[in-house]
Amino acid sequence: MSVYTAHTDQELMCLLQRGDEAAFNEIYQRYWKKLFSAAYSRLRTTDDASEIVQQVFFIVWKHREHLRILHLANYLSAMVRHAVYRHLATTGRTNAALPHDEWHAADNSDAEYRHLVRWLEKFAESLPCNQRIVFVECKLRDQSVKDVSAALGISRRTAEGYIARTLKTLRKKLHTDRFLQLLWLYPVWHDWFMSY
Repeated sequence: MSVYTAHTDQELMCLLQRGDEAAFNEIYQRYWKKLFSAAYSRLRTTDDASEIVQQVFFIVWKHREHLRILHLANYLSAMVRHAVYRHLATTGRTNAALPHDEWHAADNSDAEYRHLVRWLEKFAESLPCNQRIVFVECKLRDQSVKDVSAALGISRRTAEGYIARTLKTLRKKLHTDRFLQLLWLYPVWHDWFMSY
């Protein structure tokens, strides 16, 4: 038994940010079955589900130094869910790949996700140009801050400042917008809003 099994997720994330491979291995062992099961329940192919889980853990390792995660389990589940959505979109698969009793749940979840993205894109239209580009590319299209800031010719710190200001504005909107108030009930989006 590894000494890391007694560590909390937060402790493991601190170790991971310093490049501790044993901490990464513990996170992988702790969550890969749950994540694989979530991906497989949507895709129904072991190869695709396994590939998605591997991609998620690759991204976590690649960006380990910059991750700010409050709830690791929710964060990883959200990453898998979004990877499944992207996979289904790029392969042209639909809910026909799901068992009949899961169709309605998937439709509702997909509809909520699309509604959220549309709402956020509409919100982004009100932002200044560079701030809008950084927010959309980093938060909605999963691009790295480093890549987006380089493409715009701005510093990474400036890009992070744009994201922080945008999320601060979104958090203020929580007090007046019913849709965002309901969204706040879901822990994954809570982490998403609080990550800068």
